Amino acid sequence: MILTGMILDVETTGLSPIQDEMIELGYVLFRYQTDTDVFLEITEEHSFLREPLSLSSRKNYEFAYRFHSIPFEDVKGKSFDNEKIKSAIQTADFIIAHNA
Repeated sequence: MILTGMILDVETTGLSPIQDEMIELGYVLFRYQTDTDVFLEITEEHSFLREPLSLSSRKNYEFAYRFHSIPFEDVKGKSFDNEKIKSAIQTADFIIAHNA
């Protein structure tokens, strides 16, 4: 059987789901042959940046920068393509996420 897998990674302004926000989301979709345990091909890959909106996320940005190394200028004025991200997630049969 051939499945579609997704490797998903995010960067945030911190670890609190209440006070912090995602600022980067990247993924790779790939096809995988389960019978032979063989990777077949990458079918799609994207990386999106997003400016944090909450005051707490903005205040924590300088501290978080030491971990993710994404300058604020790179995220300023940007937003995720939510429809493309949702569509890709719905395409995946399974998702591998770092620190999920």
